[in-house]
Amino acid sequence: MNLIILHGENEVSARERLFSFVSEAKRRGWAVEKIKEGESVSEKLSLVNLYFLKTLFVVENYRLMKKKDFIFLNKFFEKSDKVLVICGFGENIPQSVLEKFPKSAKIEIFNYPKVVFDFLDNILPGNFEKVLRLLHEVLKRNPPELVFHLFFTRVWDLYWVKTDPSTIPYYSKRVYYLEKQASRFTQGELKEILDCLADIDIEAKMSTLGIDYYLDLLIFKYLQ
Repeated sequence: MNLIILHGENEVSARERLFSFVSEAKRRGWAVEKIKEGESVSEKLSLVNLYFLKTLFVVENYRLMKKKDFIFLNKFFEKSDKVLVICGFGENIPQSVLEKFPKSAKIEIFNYPKVVFDFLDNILPGNFEKVLRLLHEVLKRNPPELVFHLFFTRVWDLYWVKTDPSTIPYYSKRVYYLEKQASRFTQGELKEILDCLADIDIEAKMSTLGIDYYLDLLIFKYLQ
């Protein structure tokens, strides 16, 4: 069996990589089978294709993997001609989970440059000068729409961890750092920033000024 693991914070690039695998499989005439929530990974892999087609199996959320699935992979990894792609979109799969996969699995990680995380991690009250500087460093290498998406996602995560931390699906270390960052804001402040971001998303599409202009104003207003 060929096992490929795709993960990392850069969800767009990881999904593009998955799309390339799916497209190539279809070009070769393979069957493509997406394993969904509620389905057993090991049971799906055990099924025989009725038309004897080679099959690409896709698990878009590594959390679907259960103990029996890891046992199955390690036991039958060398004995199957199937191809399995397992994904962790928008996050790094913990090392403790990666170690459960067969050692010969191919792991591809899609992360952003360090400056992107510096920018997101410094979204704090009183930090507007540093955040503005980092914002424009990030904009030199990334489209404004992506930067806006990352900014919105981080503020949403801060609001989420502030209001309902038990439901946030990230691993514990990431939740800890989000809680630490969120503690610098009140729930009302985060909600106000989210509302402003929603307005920016609409207004920027009808303006020639660009998203980066509106982000400058938002950072100056809320992070002073």
